[in-house]
Amino acid sequence: MSDQNSIFIENEYLRDINPLECGEHICSDNYTIGPKYRECYLIHYVVSGKGTYITPNHSYNVKEGQIFVIFPYEMTTYKADDTDPWHYCWVAFDANVNLTSMLSSYVLDMPECAHIFEAITSSGKIDTGREFYLCGKIFELLSLLSGKGTPCKDNTTGYVQHALNHVHLNYRSKLSVEELAVSLNIDRAYFSRIFRRQTGKTPRQYIVEYRLRKAAELIVYQNLLSSDAAREVGYTDIFHFSKMFKQHFGVPPSMYRANNPYLIHSPAKM
Repeated sequence: MSDQNSIFIENEYLRDINPLECGEHICSDNYTIGPKYRECYLIHYVVSGKGTYITPNHSYNVKEGQIFVIFPYEMTTYKADDTDPWHYCWVAFDANVNLTSMLSSYVLDMPECAHIFEAITSSGKIDTGREFYLCGKIFELLSLLSGKGTPCKDNTTGYVQHALNHVHLNYRSKLSVEELAVSLNIDRAYFSRIFRRQTGKTPRQYIVEYRLRKAAELIVYQNLLSSDAAREVGYTDIFHFSKMFKQHFGVPPSMYRANNPYLIHSPAKM
């Protein structure tokens, strides 16, 4: 039987890190959440058991002592194991700071952060100042995470994963292949070559397609006009956006929602 405990958090609209929700969940066999997306960061720590975490590009087996990170506006699914379902804690928050270096991987071995999540899930006992207490704990967690996923000099998989995470976090801004290569301190041609070898796409293709997928999600799930969705994902030229959207999806953005009613579903709980 599934047992979930969510802790109420008053939204204080804190500027840099703003806690939104936290709690813990002892899952039943095969308990599944998603596919769904969120507008905030969501970090889970697996206390015991195991399960599967599915991102837009990969599926991960996650076990005790690991964390998995859900990034804003990414469609994800996670499911408890059928024989050893997981017990996890979570914290959700908005961030107005660049978390690329801290959250550089979807899954990390982080048994050393167990005490932080114990404190987070005990915050329900705090009557006043709970949100500020949680803000401090999230900063403490980020300090532990910092550098955990930094790619090694000779680790091409690490380079590509770092670049993917950078795109996922900064797709609304102007991104270039040159900028990604510089952030990794490697040659642009070499970067493009290893990126295409591992993803099947050039870095530019990946950036464009990722932005278009995000725009499509905003059109369907947020009911945005195509012009608003375009601006949200970094396009300033609406006509160029519509052209690229139609090339990728086969229909103009104005028709996409009507052609994809099956995408609309009731959101699941965290």
